[in-house]
Amino acid sequence: MPNNISKYLLVIFAVLAFACHSRSQTQYSYRNIPAKYLPGKLPATILVELELAKKQAFDVTNMLPSDFVKDGSVDYTTSIQAALNAHSIVMMPDFPVMVNDSGLTINNGQVLIFNSHSSLYLKPSALPAYEILRIHKVHNVTVYNPVIYGDKEQHLGNSGQWGMGIAIRASENVRIIGPKISKCWGDGLYVGQMAKQPSRSIYIINATIDNNRRNGISITSAKNVLINDGVVANAKGQMPMSGIDVEPNFQDDVIDSISISNVITWNNPKYGIVISLQKLAGRKQGQTAININHHTDEYSGHGMAVIGKPGNAVLTGKIEVANSQWLNNTEGPIRLPVRSYGTKVKFKNVKTVDNDKVRLLLKSQPDIDFD
Repeated sequence: MPNNISKYLLVIFAVLAFACHSRSQTQYSYRNIPAKYLPGKLPATILVELELAKKQAFDVTNMLPSDFVKDGSVDYTTSIQAALNAHSIVMMPDFPVMVNDSGLTINNGQVLIFNSHSSLYLKPSALPAYEILRIHKVHNVTVYNPVIYGDKEQHLGNSGQWGMGIAIRASENVRIIGPKISKCWGDGLYVGQMAKQPSRSIYIINATIDNNRRNGISITSAKNVLINDGVVANAKGQMPMSGIDVEPNFQDDVIDSISISNVITWNNPKYGIVISLQKLAGRKQGQTAININHHTDEYSGHGMAVIGKPGNAVLTGKIEVANSQWLNNTEGPIRLPVRSYGTKVKFKNVKTVDNDKVRLLLKSQPDIDFD
C-alpha cells in the first residue's frame, strides 16, 4: 500500500508540475500561417490529370448572365448549379463568385475544377447550418483546388455551429485536392454519415484550412480517410475550436482506418488534433484504427488529445501516433489523462517539451505505450 500511495502522489505531483510548467497561457490572437507550413506543389501525377481534365471541362462562365461581374458581389448560385447538373467535368470562372446559403450540390462522378483565380464567397446568412459545397450520397468525385470563404465575420445570426465549407456525407471515393477554406460558421471541412451510411475512401490532400469558427476538419463517421500534406489553423469561436476533430456523434457511427500524415496544426485554441470516441461506447461491432504520422503542432492549446468521459467501454482497435512534435503549446503538448477506451494507444518517436515527464504521466495508465 505505501508503494501504491507513493506512486499515486508522484503522478499527482508530476501532473501539477507539468500543468504549472505548461500553462503559460496568453490571450488568444490570430496568427498568420508561416510560409514554411503552407503545402507545397501538388504531386506531378495529379498535375498531369488536372491538365487533362481542364481540356475536357465545361466553363461555368458560359452559364452566367451576359452582364456578369467579376468581383464576387452577385449571387450566381443558380447558374453554377445548372452547369453542375448539365456537365460531368466543370471548371469554375477564373474570378470570385458569390453563392447563397442553398450551397452547391455535387453529383455522381463529378469533377469540379477551380482556376487559379476562382473562389466561392458565401452571401452572409442567418442560418444556423449551411454547406457551401455539398457532397452527399455520391461516389467518384474529385474537386481540384477549391477556394471557399464563409461568413464567419458577417454572419447574420448567433445560433448554430454547422456552417460548413465542404460537407461530405455518405459518399465514397471522394478526393478534395488542394482546398483553401476559411471563415466558415462551423467547420471548414466535414466528413460524416447520412441515414447511418458512413463516408468511405475520402482523400484530402494539400489542404489549407484557416480561421473557421468551430473546427478546421471534423470526421464523425467514415472508413478509409487519408488527410495528407496540409495545414489546419486558427479554429476560433465555437467549441471544440480544434484543428482536426475525430469524434463520432452516434453509437453506430464508423471510425476506422483514419490516416493523418504530414499535417501541420497551428494556433488552434483547444487542440491541434483531438480524438473523442465516447459516443461509440457499447457498440456491438466494428473496430477503430487511427494512425497519425509526422504531425506537427505549434501554439495550439494542446498539440494532441485523446479525450472523453471515463467509462468501462472497451473498443477494439488501435490509435498510433508516431514521428510527431508539439511545440509552444499554451496548455501542454498532450491533454492528460489519455482516454484509451480499451483500445491500444501508442506514442512512438514523438517530441514534446519534456518527454520524460510525459512518459511518467502516461506509464501508470493501462493500454498506453509511450516510446
